[in-house]
Amino acid sequence: MIRLGLSSQAFPARSPREVIALALDLGLEGVEWAAESHLAPGNSSEAQALLFETLMARLAIVSFAALYRVDPEREAGLGFQALLDTASSLQAPILRVFAGRTAYATAEYAERVALREELGRLGDLAAHRGITLCLSLSRGTALEDYPSASALIADVAHPFVRLAWEALPGRTPEAGTQAIQGLKAETSLILARSADRRGQASALDADCEAWDARLGAFLAGETEPKMSRFVLLGRMGNGDEERLREDAAFLGGMAKAKNPPFRC
Repeated sequence: MIRLGLSSQAFPARSPREVIALALDLGLEGVEWAAESHLAPGNSSEAQALLFETLMARLAIVSFAALYRVDPEREAGLGFQALLDTASSLQAPILRVFAGRTAYATAEYAERVALREELGRLGDLAAHRGITLCLSLSRGTALEDYPSASALIADVAHPFVRLAWEALPGRTPEAGTQAIQGLKAETSLILARSADRRGQASALDADCEAWDARLGAFLAGETEPKMSRFVLLGRMGNGDEERLREDAAFLGGMAKAKNPPFRC
């Protein structure tokens, strides 16, 4: 089943209570909490308080997101344990991070080996907590294009290292759709964002056919029908409420049409 949530990264200046109120107002069902703006890593009491506040609003904890970058040459996992501890205290099923600095498909062999080994190690740590490590696609990372994302996730081949898919700026809607269709089984989260090559946001309904196919692929990739799969709204630092409202209505209607009927 596909459900919609809000990433708090879109509203770094708002309090958790304001983010929750907005998610409810938009008719969403969950929240991704951001480390840099709403929950500093390492504070379990704050994480538990935020968990309680979110659940009391009848919203799900979708994921815990950080601007942390998996980089074996520079960090070798330093700081990851604090992120993982906080995600566990928050009872987040997903920890969303970035990985690498060079497109994986074109990186040197030694760099590729080091990155996938480090991701495997961190995946083992996350698996011990029952948390899935989701890698974001972004420029300037190992997952800066769709072929790189596909190759990296295939090489790591870890059940707890998956993808947080999103449409990359400057790529055609068709390319994005083909990418998620090929990676549907490896995708645990969708970031519903649309932007041109310059990073300017655009309405999701401008690519109606593409999103219809993407949600269909995402739903087809689920392995447990009783488990929810979340699509997150909210572009980092771009808290355009009017656009969010339009996008939530658009994707909400599409998800409702695709989700299986409720049965007792």
